[in-house]
Amino acid sequence: MVKQRLVCFEQVYELSCVKDNWGRSELLNDWQNGGGVMIMGYEMFRNLSQSARIKNKKQKKIFSESLLDPGHCYAFWFLLAEKQPLT
Repeated sequence: MVKQRLVCFEQVYELSCVKDNWGRSELLNDWQNGGGVMIMGYEMFRNLSQSARIKNKKQKKIFSESLLDPGHCYAFWFLLAEKQPLT
């Protein structure tokens, strides 16, 4: 029998509930500074980390630092639809 260890996180953030990039950058900044779990879809991760459509330099910096090099944050999980191809 394998024993499972339950891990409890104090903060769980969901990026898909925020509809604008300013709110997303603030949420990612809070997550990076405070730790916890960030839940987001793969497509959102890909779009924000590439920053192709983001014009503001401050937002680009926050997205790059938070998504590509999160540092000490506890966990970072992608939600991927079962039939969604990875691109």
